[in-house]
Amino acid sequence: MKKILWLVGGLLVSLWLLVCPAYSQWSGPTVIDIDPAEDVGLHSSIVTDDAGHRHISYYDQGNGNLKYAEWDGIAWTIETVDTVGDVGQFTSIAVDDSGNVHISYFDVTNEDLKYANNIGMGWTVLAVDTTSDAGRYSSIALDDSMRPHISYQQEVSFLSRVLRYAWFDRNWMLETVDDAGGSGWTGAFTSIALDSQNRPHISYQNQANSDLMHAFRDVTWSIETVDNADIGVGQYSSIALNSNGDPGISYLYVPSFTQMFLRYASYSGSWTIETIDSRDRCGLYTSLEYNLADEAMISYNGAATGDLRFAWDSAGTWLLETPDSGGNVGEYTSITADAAGCPMISYYDLDNLSLKFVDRMCAIIGVEEEQFRPRQPALWLKPSLPNPALGRTRITYQLPASGRASLTVYSVGGRRVRTLVDDTQEAGRGWVEWDGKDDSGHALPSGVYLYRLKYKGQVLCKSLVLLQ
Repeated sequence: MKKILWLVGGLLVSLWLLVCPAYSQWSGPTVIDIDPAEDVGLHSSIVTDDAGHRHISYYDQGNGNLKYAEWDGIAWTIETVDTVGDVGQFTSIAVDDSGNVHISYFDVTNEDLKYANNIGMGWTVLAVDTTSDAGRYSSIALDDSMRPHISYQQEVSFLSRVLRYAWFDRNWMLETVDDAGGSGWTGAFTSIALDSQNRPHISYQNQANSDLMHAFRDVTWSIETVDNADIGVGQYSSIALNSNGDPGISYLYVPSFTQMFLRYASYSGSWTIETIDSRDRCGLYTSLEYNLADEAMISYNGAATGDLRFAWDSAGTWLLETPDSGGNVGEYTSITADAAGCPMISYYDLDNLSLKFVDRMCAIIGVEEEQFRPRQPALWLKPSLPNPALGRTRITYQLPASGRASLTVYSVGGRRVRTLVDDTQEAGRGWVEWDGKDDSGHALPSGVYLYRLKYKGQVLCKSLVLLQ
């Protein structure tokens, strides 16, 4: 029996390597900016643009400056964006369709929320909210018109902190989202994302109760408690939306005074809570992104070991990895994905007081990178529903542009059993139902099957269980 199980397992792995994409090993780490006398790289935030350029905003603590690094495909260039006072903490970066950079951050000297962009010649720096002590934990997102939206915390008094929201519509519009009923501390560790209708979703911590919160605005703001477990949750929250517009949040979970773990909350009609990494003290400085298959990817810090960690929800199974364990690293992590959905992480090296970067290229066995690396971000293949499939299941996919596509089902032995799609498809979302039969119309036996979407040299693959 053991021999049979090993054989089946080996066949499944071999089949996956033959027909499905995989991640290659992490490259780097690369030191982007280092000055041990000045201490750079804190509060990093990373994003990629449509051209594949990487953009990082970060804090130069030694000089009290906001800095910016860009990789143009050949080399990294570094600029100092703002030097007036002690500026640059709590940075958050976004890039628009024209490649222009937008950064929100905190001005410590004046206790203001500030915003910088490089539209036109040079950098333009503006004070957005100059009321008392506003701008900590800033997070920025751009709407379809490339207008910035920023979430942040304001300290109204020593005993009162609130969640604030700023957006630009000819002028800066400011409002308080959550004031904890008029007293108490809330609005820490904010993170913002906009859905397809430009409606803001904000994750944050209610510090008074140590709860993870979610605020969403349609016509008015709706506020809900996502997780209120044990000693505390919600620090280092990071929010992202999947292709359906449903939010996911990564955050720190503190079950006791001696424990810290990584948690992830996902919404699909209701919130599902998972503890992702509980091996030791970890889960600080989380950052969340989804790949093209709507799989969550999280960067975070392992406090117990002082390393950079990465968690990936691979087809429903969480994989935990350590991209960098070279010293005390992994604070102030920020994750993004390139056009192929491959992760890129910026972070702080405490030992060397520097800004670092790692990335992981996608790979398909036997295919050169130039042949499969997609240039459009909208190709994805969703998990089949239901799974396990009771004789029938629906498979949903999306193409970035019209073109020939194939969707094929394989047996565990690597044999192609059913071709569901093999023709020219229009851009956008499509779906097909599989009835558990092969191309000849015969019912297939129960077991594990793989389904593969191929489009212009790009391949996405997932597995399902068929029950007949």
